[in-house]
Amino acid sequence: MAQILIIEPDARLAALYAEAMQTRQHQVVTVSTAQAAILAADATNPDLVVLELQLTAHSGVEFLYEFRSYADWQTIPVVVMGTGAK
Repeated sequence: MAQILIIEPDARLAALYAEAMQTRQHQVVTVSTAQAAILAADATNPDLVVLELQLTAHSGVEFLYEFRSYADWQTIPVVVMGTGAK
């Protein structure tokens, strides 16, 4: 069972992704902003991050840059998603 962090501002998509992963017995934390994602990653130590690129305030690229700046998080896989224009 993996600990998965989902960063998705669209609540319906976040719930859909979370449900799909939870049915496969994974533990899931969902957040909608880059700032909340950093705090959640620190609290949960995820095995996988699912990242939407188009976030409000800070972009997914900015999050990824900060996320990778921490030595403990440099090897955590990140799935980058772009859902198109919002």
